Amino acid sequence: MKCLNEKTKTITRSTTLSFKKDINQGKHITIKNILEDGKELCQFFIDFLWENEISFTDSKKNIRVFNRKKDLLDCPSFISTVGIEIPEKLRHLHGRFIKAISTQACGIVKSKLELRRKRLFVVNELEKEGKTANNLVKKLDKDIVTKPVIKSFNIHLDSNNSDIRILENKRKNKKQVVMDGFIQLSAISKKYGRVRIPIRFHRQINKWRAFGEINSGIILSKNSVMLSFSIPRPEEKEVGRTVGVD
Repeated sequence: MKCLNEKTKTITRSTTLSFKKDINQGKHITIKNILEDGKELCQFFIDFLWENEISFTDSKKNIRVFNRKKDLLDCPSFISTVGIEIPEKLRHLHGRFIKAISTQACGIVKSKLELRRKRLFVVNELEKEGKTANNLVKKLDKDIVTKPVIKSFNIHLDSNNSDIRILENKRKNKKQVVMDGFIQLSAISKKYGRVRIPIRFHRQINKWRAFGEINSGIILSKNSVMLSFSIPRPEEKEVGRTVGVD
């Protein structure tokens, strides 16, 4: 995966590393339970956002209101979880983890409503100019947006819940199995404690490490993690004038 950061002039590269064969059954069960709790909590926050009005302050310090039922579809990127009563069975989860999952739920809801939000914006702008947008209005009338229901779930964790630690190991030969580091999951729940997941780098990751830096944060799934790297954007080649010769 590749994306461009215009502000820092870097490219973000990401890759998935499997740990299926590198952890014991106990850790597999723990990670499975963390994912199940995360999935249930994320669905709870999706339901909450879908049914409730949220007031929030945007990046420009303006007060905004999100209310799906009233077609106020500027969904916040994150919400305060203070005062939100989560299901009793999930109350063993720590605040940092709850915050991470609620932010992920915001992203899911935002993505689901984005097309309708854009169409509403265009209709409103045209109406301000005294124009009609009959085709868009018809699409909006027919557009029934259904609430997202999570089927498969991967958890997005930042540095509050995950720590990537690199070990400077040297292999004596290519066949020698040596872990290049581990990812430590923490601040999720006392029930799970700290979970260390060993990782082994492949050739492409070592190449990216040589050119750039590993980013904090991971995407955790059942048997793997996704890591990302920031590397400098290659300089654009100057295109000279092409001269044709007959």
